[in-house]
Amino acid sequence: MPFIRSRNAAMLMKLESVEGVFDAPDGATGGILVESPQIAFNPQNTETNEVTGSLDGRGPLVGGMQCQITGKIYLKGPGEPGVAPEWGKLLKICSWAETVTLTDITATTISVTDVDEISDSGSGLAALTVGTPIFVKGFTEAANVNRELVVTASAAGAITVSNVDGTPAALVVEAAGDSVTIRRGIAGAAATGGTTISATAQAPWAATAQLYRGKPVLLSGNPATPKLSFIADYTAARVATFTDLFSPALDNVTDLGIPAHVFYQPISTGIPSASFEYYMDGVVYRFAGARGNIDFTLESGGACSGNFTISAMFESQGDAAVPTPTYDGTRPPTWRNSAFLINRQAAALSTFSLGSNGQLTFPDDPNQQEGFSPPQFTGRRVGGSMDPFATLKATRDLFAKFRAGLNSILHGRVQGGAAAPGNRIGVTVPLAFYETFAPGDKEGLSTEAVGFFAQGQDSGAQIVVW
Repeated sequence: MPFIRSRNAAMLMKLESVEGVFDAPDGATGGILVESPQIAFNPQNTETNEVTGSLDGRGPLVGGMQCQITGKIYLKGPGEPGVAPEWGKLLKICSWAETVTLTDITATTISVTDVDEISDSGSGLAALTVGTPIFVKGFTEAANVNRELVVTASAAGAITVSNVDGTPAALVVEAAGDSVTIRRGIAGAAATGGTTISATAQAPWAATAQLYRGKPVLLSGNPATPKLSFIADYTAARVATFTDLFSPALDNVTDLGIPAHVFYQPISTGIPSASFEYYMDGVVYRFAGARGNIDFTLESGGACSGNFTISAMFESQGDAAVPTPTYDGTRPPTWRNSAFLINRQAAALSTFSLGSNGQLTFPDDPNQQEGFSPPQFTGRRVGGSMDPFATLKATRDLFAKFRAGLNSILHGRVQGGAAAPGNRIGVTVPLAFYETFAPGDKEGLSTEAVGFFAQGQDSGAQIVVW
């Protein structure tokens, strides 16, 4: 008798073009790396209690069946800025919209002409203004491959660059040949002024309120050593307020540039559904109309993850060989040598969590095969918790904010371990309202367990892969 081995499994998914109509995922490209996947069935059977002349009834009547899929993903990117991660489509069915920000310059006329200079005989580099973070791919010299740089001088025919930490680029001279791609997000703009927490940008940055909220930004010029931050607020007057504190204050010497990235933020309309396939060593379960929730956890010193719970319609079950999906070759970065900030102040803690907490219901519908339609969102309450180690009130007073109902900016970014361009994670909660507070203990050190509500309609939190 052959046994079914749970380890020999794969999970595939595909966004549906028609809600609830099964659309088979591609066996090569539809895979999602999932840990501890589980499926559960909740049959909507009718219990009967007819009199039968016996103590025994006639038994239940078979009704429709609701399904649940659970599992865990690790937060990682594909290793190229501006390319969506495998789990991006999972976020979409959990009511998070995906926005890709990138512009590519691709040409066979681009060469490296000096240790800090990239040239284009076709004069196509004018858009790469000073302060623009770029990602360069397509060169063959090892020192030039997949480089993350920042523009320090700009002209149509050539740009001067440094590393994003301000050190020399140390490129190797290389003639133009096969197509080279220089990728950017939002081009660099010189600030017209600033403070220790904000800067006022100018064109090409748009005059649209909150357009860049939650996005990464590289600041250079002033600070003299370029520094990465995130935007916690952005006004129609182009005033960007940051998650970090700057000293000296930012000013008109400051250049602002947004690197290529993939951005996620909650939405309330147009939430897609998906089809799933779960293969287990020769057996496959298929589901349609899937939507659900995901809870993110950032753990100090460890890999960061998302636990998901998906509600779906049962489609079919049968025998089928396990496919061999192609997964991204990157491994998850770890939360070390990174950052966690409470109101721009570094805070030590063990865990930071954030959940979408959407409410889902299966609408009754006798026209459907199961007697109800695919699950629909009826509400959402984005929020989470954290456990920072306690400090003196003079250093940080979370209890006072809890009692006064004051908001805080919470921000974590994951840049350690296997982190590299296209494999870093940023999480921002611009307006965290503290709902609970409890003193705690971790191995003899006092902690502050805080639960928070992420305020903002379709803007309570942002997640970025860059």
